[in-house]
Amino acid sequence: MLLLRRRRPAVAVATTCAATLGYLAAGYPYGPVLVAVAVGCLGAIVTGHRKAAWWSLGGLWAGHVLVSHWLYRWLPPGGDRAESWPREGLIAAWVVAVVAAAELLRLRREQRAAASTYSRLSATEPGASWSRTPSRRNCCARYGPWSAGTHCSPRA
Repeated sequence: MLLLRRRRPAVAVATTCAATLGYLAAGYPYGPVLVAVAVGCLGAIVTGHRKAAWWSLGGLWAGHVLVSHWLYRWLPPGGDRAESWPREGLIAAWVVAVVAAAELLRLRREQRAAASTYSRLSATEPGASWSRTPSRRNCCARYGPWSAGTHCSPRA
């Protein structure tokens, strides 16, 4: 499902979380399967599908709590007991850490994009990022000191 993370990140994170929940409910141990959840979540949040990632991870954690504290009696392996609450806290902390790292990466990318947009605007058009009319300093640099007949002239 991670192959879809660039085209359909919301679908990728939801199906990855659902498959991981099924994997854990079947009694398989924790391990590298959680890396797939982290990659799917990271891809969804960075591309702007934050709600889908948050809901998917919340559903994964809620499903894990349901399976490990109530449904464990009827699911494999036999003779299993309920998970301890500190372990559930550890899993919740892992979920929060993954989401926080993805949100920080998204924020950093947005800041970089804004900085490059600002630098591109200031390189091509001085003052264009702040207002439609250039300031006196920019006008003088472009048209000469107080050029008559320009839009920044004190006579205009």
